[in-house]
Amino acid sequence: MAHKRRVEVEAILALAVASAALIRARGANSPLWPSSWRVVVVLSAVMLAAAFVVAVRLARRWSFAGRATRALIEIGLSTAGRQPRLARARRSGKTWDLAWRMPAGVSVSTLLRRRDEIEEALDVSAEFWYERGLVHMRAAAGQLPDRVAFAEFYSRPRPKPAGRLPIGIGVTRHGPLWSDLADLPHLLVGGQTNSGKSAFIRQLVTWAVLTHTPEDLRLGLIDLKGGLEFNVFERLPHMLHPVARDLDGCLELMEVLLAELDQRQAALNRSGAESIRRWNFGGSGPHLPYVLVVVDEMAELSAVESSTRDEKGRRQAALASVSRICRLGRATGFHVIVSTQRPDAEAVPGQIKANIPATVAFRVRSAINSRILLGEDNTGAASLPPLPGRGIWQFDNEVRFQSIWLDKPAAEAALAPLVAQAAGTERVTPCLPLLPRKQL
Repeated sequence: MAHKRRVEVEAILALAVASAALIRARGANSPLWPSSWRVVVVLSAVMLAAAFVVAVRLARRWSFAGRATRALIEIGLSTAGRQPRLARARRSGKTWDLAWRMPAGVSVSTLLRRRDEIEEALDVSAEFWYERGLVHMRAAAGQLPDRVAFAEFYSRPRPKPAGRLPIGIGVTRHGPLWSDLADLPHLLVGGQTNSGKSAFIRQLVTWAVLTHTPEDLRLGLIDLKGGLEFNVFERLPHMLHPVARDLDGCLELMEVLLAELDQRQAALNRSGAESIRRWNFGGSGPHLPYVLVVVDEMAELSAVESSTRDEKGRRQAALASVSRICRLGRATGFHVIVSTQRPDAEAVPGQIKANIPATVAFRVRSAINSRILLGEDNTGAASLPPLPGRGIWQFDNEVRFQSIWLDKPAAEAALAPLVAQAAGTERVTPCLPLLPRKQL
């Protein structure tokens, strides 16, 4: 192993240099072994010091790496008597980058299936990938906090580039976790009652409106849990429509959103712009704001909950509208956040889940709910600790995190200057008109 051989060479060179220095100090004609006890003491001290330094460096480099290799072997990641062989170990702060040559039959997908066991054995958060014949693991040994305050998180410098709609997710073992809602482009949030869903959405929407003017961002909010969670936002100038608190209000809002979607599609097609970003950048027409649609408690739109045929049809129509916005909304600037405390197949139909690539999974009741949120064979959300805000982020990678906490009084205080500007939807512009081609 390259690093181990390098440390051994360093030890030999250090001892050789120390010995040569002492011999030279006594003169070229002196015997090799020193005759004076003082010289013996000095030489022994130098050799012991060099050995101690090398031992410390070796322990720092290989203590965790050795534990990780033993953990893989004990978990059973070996075939036909062949075991993983550590090829590389690097440390940066509390993060380790390790690489192994795996025996035939042990792949990255195998490690991903055993991720929970590996993370629990090493008390780390781990990522795995394959490159140039080696299986790599990046392991972060930092501890997750029990709570992350809104002001504390957003007072930190934002990553560069921050993106067009940057949002804070929380804190991982690696540090702050950010994402760009414009790139996702939609997000599914699931978890049981009191797991942290509402606080997560509250902080996300609050941050979005604090960092974007009404000319750059509009809100379409659907609260089907009784209409209480979104009261803090209902008087913002960013509102595209009053908060929808029941099925009738949801259908009315969907009609407004779909009309805007169709108008934008027609305008983009006529101008030749492939996205809202190109439209706004090229000055093809009126500046178009992004539209953030939040559906809190998706299960209330499930047709299974219907008591009559008419109600069933209306619920199906609402679900179809959400699905259409998810399918077609990215290019026209529509971004959807769907939340549910009952993540089953009826609450989150397959056609909607297929168009929402990013997921935040808080603690759920069963392994089945976890698989619906995170994918087959992934039961991680069912084994999360019972801490509000502890969740799993899944997009281009999968990582555990502690979400950002913001209660209602703090949100109201932060939004008070915006609420004072205008109330309701008075400043919201109508749907983009269908302009003649020559005007586009």
